Amino acid sequence: MAEVTGYNRVTENGRRRYVKPTKKFQRGNFFLRYRHNGRRVWESAGQYLSPARALACERQAQLLREENLPSPNRRRGGLRSRSSR
Repeated sequence: MAEVTGYNRVTENGRRRYVKPTKKFQRGNFFLRYRHNGRRVWESAGQYLSPARALACERQAQLLREENLPSPNRRRGGLRSRSSR
């Protein structure tokens, strides 16, 4: 199942860390974290919370669509190659 999580990059005492957005952190550098083709991806989502959340919903919908597409490498229903006959 595709899951997209939003994070806010916060700098405190000269150190950066990623936290889940709250009312305290409405503005800053937002990022999305998700798995695409088996790889974990960080994606920049802008500086404001609302557009970042909208992008997270779009990305999650895109990943769900990709999951439900049939794989072109899968063979269907007992087809055999000519060399195995």
